[in-house]
Amino acid sequence: MFNVEVEIFKARCKIKQWTKYRDVTRIEEERAIQSLEREVAYMIDNYVVLSKYLEKNTKEERLALTQMAQDKIEQKTRAATERVALGLDRFTKKMLSENQYMNRELSLREQELIDLEEHVRTLEQTNLAINDRLNTANITDATNFTNAFMTEIYNDDMATNIENNALLAVDLGQLTIHSDISDKTFEQLLNELDLNTPRLPTIEDED
Repeated sequence: MFNVEVEIFKARCKIKQWTKYRDVTRIEEERAIQSLEREVAYMIDNYVVLSKYLEKNTKEERLALTQMAQDKIEQKTRAATERVALGLDRFTKKMLSENQYMNRELSLREQELIDLEEHVRTLEQTNLAINDRLNTANITDATNFTNAFMTEIYNDDMATNIENNALLAVDLGQLTIHSDISDKTFEQLLNELDLNTPRLPTIEDED
Protein backbone atom coordinates (compact mmCIF):
# COMPACT_ATOMS: atom_id res chain seq x y z
CA MET A 1 0.00 0.00 0.00
CA PHE A 2 2.86 2.30 0.86
CA ASN A 3 4.48 1.56 -2.45
CA VAL A 4 1.30 2.50 -4.27
CA GLU A 5 1.15 5.82 -2.45
CA VAL A 6 4.77 6.46 -3.34
CA GLU A 7 4.07 5.80 -6.99
CA ILE A 8 1.06 8.07 -6.89
CA PHE A 9 3.15 10.82 -5.30
CA LYS A 10 5.82 10.42 -7.96
CA ALA A 11 3.23 10.56 -10.69
CA ARG A 12 1.72 13.71 -9.22
CA CYS A 13 5.17 15.31 -9.03
CA LYS A 14 5.80 14.51 -12.66
CA ILE A 15 2.42 15.92 -13.62
CA LYS A 16 3.18 19.09 -11.68
CA GLN A 17 6.58 19.42 -13.36
CA TRP A 18 5.10 18.87 -16.78
CA THR A 19 2.37 21.42 -16.10
CA LYS A 20 4.94 23.96 -14.93
CA TYR A 21 7.10 23.27 -17.96
CA ARG A 22 4.09 23.63 -20.19
CA ASP A 23 3.16 27.00 -18.67
CA VAL A 24 6.72 28.29 -18.83
CA THR A 25 7.07 27.13 -22.41
CA ARG A 26 3.77 28.76 -23.36
CA ILE A 27 4.84 32.10 -21.87
CA GLU A 28 8.16 31.95 -23.68
CA GLU A 29 6.45 31.03 -26.92
CA GLU A 30 3.99 33.93 -26.54
CA ARG A 31 6.88 36.30 -25.90
CA ALA A 32 8.68 34.97 -28.94
CA ILE A 33 5.54 35.35 -31.05
CA GLN A 34 5.03 38.96 -29.87
CA SER A 35 8.66 39.74 -30.61
CA LEU A 36 8.32 38.28 -34.10
CA GLU A 37 5.14 40.27 -34.70
CA ARG A 38 6.92 43.49 -33.72
CA GLU A 39 9.79 42.66 -36.06
CA VAL A 40 7.37 41.95 -38.91
CA ALA A 41 5.54 45.27 -38.32
CA TYR A 42 8.88 47.11 -38.25
CA MET A 43 9.96 45.41 -41.47
CA ILE A 44 6.65 46.33 -43.12
CA ASP A 45 7.05 49.99 -42.11
CA ASN A 46 10.59 50.04 -43.41
CA TYR A 47 9.45 48.40 -46.64
CA VAL A 48 6.76 51.05 -47.19
CA VAL A 49 9.19 53.89 -46.54
CA LEU A 50 11.86 52.40 -48.78
CA SER A 51 9.33 51.70 -51.53
CA LYS A 52 8.12 55.31 -51.56
CA TYR A 53 11.67 56.62 -51.53
CA LEU A 54 12.75 54.32 -54.35
CA GLU A 55 9.62 55.11 -56.36
CA LYS A 56 10.20 58.86 -56.01
CA ASN A 57 13.86 58.61 -56.87
CA THR A 58 13.13 56.30 -59.79
CA LYS A 59 10.52 58.72 -61.17
CA GLU A 60 12.85 61.70 -60.80
CA GLU A 61 15.71 59.80 -62.37
CA ARG A 62 13.45 58.69 -65.22
CA LEU A 63 12.35 62.29 -65.86
CA ALA A 64 15.93 63.49 -65.65
CA LEU A 65 17.07 60.84 -68.12
CA THR A 66 14.19 61.67 -70.48
CA GLN A 67 14.99 65.39 -70.35
CA MET A 68 18.65 64.68 -70.89
CA ALA A 69 17.85 62.54 -73.92
CA GLN A 70 15.59 65.26 -75.37
CA ASP A 71 18.29 67.88 -74.83
CA LYS A 72 20.84 65.68 -76.57
CA ILE A 73 18.48 65.11 -79.50
CA GLU A 74 17.81 68.85 -79.82
CA GLN A 75 21.53 69.61 -79.69
CA LYS A 76 22.26 67.02 -82.36
CA THR A 77 19.42 68.32 -84.54
CA ARG A 78 20.58 71.92 -84.13
CA ALA A 79 24.16 70.99 -84.92
CA ALA A 80 23.09 69.03 -88.00
CA THR A 81 20.94 71.94 -89.18
CA GLU A 82 23.83 74.35 -88.71
CA ARG A 83 26.16 72.07 -90.65
CA VAL A 84 23.63 71.80 -93.46
CA ALA A 85 23.15 75.58 -93.44
CA LEU A 86 26.89 76.11 -93.70
CA GLY A 87 26.92 73.96 -96.80
CA LEU A 88 24.16 75.94 -98.52
CA ASP A 89 24.91 78.67 -101.01
CA ARG A 90 24.13 82.33 -100.40
CA PHE A 91 20.97 82.33 -102.53
CA THR A 92 19.47 79.38 -100.64
CA LYS A 93 20.28 81.00 -97.30
CA LYS A 94 18.58 84.19 -98.47
CA MET A 95 15.50 82.23 -99.54
CA LEU A 96 15.30 80.49 -96.18
CA SER A 97 15.64 83.80 -94.35
CA GLU A 98 12.97 85.43 -96.50
CA ASN A 99 10.68 82.43 -96.00
CA GLN A 100 11.01 82.71 -92.24
CA TYR A 101 10.37 86.47 -92.47
CA MET A 102 7.29 85.96 -94.64
CA ASN A 103 5.88 83.34 -92.28
CA ARG A 104 6.37 85.68 -89.35
CA GLU A 105 4.81 88.62 -91.19
CA LEU A 106 1.90 86.46 -92.33
CA SER A 107 1.17 85.47 -88.75
CA LEU A 108 1.27 89.12 -87.68
CA ARG A 109 -1.04 90.22 -90.51
CA GLU A 110 -3.51 87.45 -89.74
CA GLN A 111 -3.66 88.60 -86.13
CA GLU A 112 -4.09 92.23 -87.24
CA LEU A 113 -6.95 91.14 -89.53
CA ILE A 114 -8.66 89.35 -86.65
CA ASP A 115 -8.29 92.44 -84.45
CA LEU A 116 -9.58 94.69 -87.25
CA GLU A 117 -12.66 92.52 -87.81
CA GLU A 118 -13.41 92.62 -84.11
CA HIS A 119 -13.02 96.42 -84.12
CA VAL A 120 -15.37 96.71 -87.13
CA ARG A 121 -18.00 94.60 -85.37
CA THR A 122 -17.72 96.83 -82.32
CA LEU A 123 -18.11 99.97 -84.47
CA GLU A 124 -21.15 98.50 -86.23
CA GLN A 125 -22.84 97.77 -82.92
CA THR A 126 -22.01 101.27 -81.68
CA ASN A 127 -23.34 102.79 -84.93
CA LEU A 128 -26.62 100.88 -84.63
CA ALA A 129 -27.05 102.06 -81.05
CA ILE A 130 -26.34 105.69 -82.08
CA ASN A 131 -28.83 105.47 -84.97
CA ASP A 132 -31.51 104.18 -82.64
CA ARG A 133 -30.91 107.06 -80.24
CA LEU A 134 -30.90 109.59 -83.11
CA ASN A 135 -34.18 108.27 -84.52
CA THR A 136 -35.77 108.50 -81.10
CA ALA A 137 -34.38 112.01 -80.62
CA ASN A 138 -35.63 113.15 -84.07
CA ILE A 139 -39.16 111.95 -83.37
CA THR A 140 -39.15 113.67 -79.98
CA ASP A 141 -37.72 116.92 -81.39
CA ALA A 142 -40.24 116.98 -84.25
CA THR A 143 -43.14 116.44 -81.86
CA ASN A 144 -41.91 119.14 -79.49
CA PHE A 145 -41.37 121.57 -82.38
CA THR A 146 -44.88 120.94 -83.71
CA ASN A 147 -46.44 121.56 -80.31
CA ALA A 148 -44.39 124.71 -79.79
CA PHE A 149 -45.17 126.02 -83.29
CA MET A 150 -48.89 125.45 -82.91
CA THR A 151 -48.85 127.18 -79.53
CA GLU A 152 -46.97 130.15 -81.03
CA ILE A 153 -49.45 130.45 -83.93
CA TYR A 154 -52.34 130.32 -81.51
CA ASN A 155 -50.82 132.98 -79.25
CA ASP A 156 -49.95 135.29 -82.19
CA ASP A 157 -53.46 135.06 -83.64
CA MET A 158 -55.01 135.71 -80.27
CA ALA A 159 -52.86 138.80 -79.70
CA THR A 160 -53.66 140.19 -83.17
CA ASN A 161 -57.39 139.65 -82.81
CA ILE A 162 -57.45 141.18 -79.34
CA GLU A 163 -55.73 144.32 -80.62
CA ASN A 164 -58.31 144.54 -83.45
CA ASN A 165 -61.18 143.93 -80.99
CA ALA A 166 -61.93 140.73 -82.88
CA LEU A 167 -63.29 137.45 -81.65
CA LEU A 168 -61.25 134.41 -82.61
CA ALA A 169 -62.86 131.03 -83.00
CA VAL A 170 -60.25 128.30 -83.52
CA ASP A 171 -61.36 124.87 -84.50
CA LEU A 172 -58.40 122.57 -83.90
CA GLY A 173 -60.18 119.87 -85.86
CA GLN A 174 -59.57 121.97 -89.03
CA LEU A 175 -55.79 121.55 -88.63
CA THR A 176 -54.47 118.60 -90.63
CA ILE A 177 -51.05 117.19 -89.63
CA HIS A 178 -49.69 114.01 -91.16
CA SER A 179 -48.36 111.29 -88.84
CA ASP A 180 -45.17 110.73 -90.84
CA ILE A 181 -43.43 113.84 -89.47
CA SER A 182 -40.28 111.86 -88.87
CA ASP A 183 -39.79 111.64 -92.66
CA LYS A 184 -40.19 115.43 -93.26
CA THR A 185 -37.76 118.27 -92.73
CA PHE A 186 -38.59 121.22 -90.51
CA GLU A 187 -39.07 123.48 -93.57
CA GLN A 188 -41.54 121.05 -95.17
CA LEU A 189 -43.42 120.78 -91.87
CA LEU A 190 -43.74 124.58 -91.65
CA ASN A 191 -45.03 124.84 -95.22
CA GLU A 192 -47.56 122.08 -94.62
CA LEU A 193 -48.84 123.72 -91.45
CA ASP A 194 -49.15 127.06 -93.24
CA LEU A 195 -51.15 125.51 -96.09
CA ASN A 196 -53.49 123.49 -93.84
CA THR A 197 -54.19 126.24 -91.29
CA PRO A 198 -57.41 128.16 -92.20
CA ARG A 199 -57.45 131.96 -91.97
CA LEU A 200 -60.30 132.82 -89.58
CA PRO A 201 -62.30 136.03 -90.32
CA THR A 202 -62.00 139.05 -88.01
CA ILE A 203 -64.48 141.87 -87.26
CA GLU A 204 -62.78 144.14 -89.79
CA ASP A 205 -63.22 141.48 -92.53
CA GLU A 206 -66.93 141.22 -91.72
CA ASP A 207 -67.33 145.04 -92.03
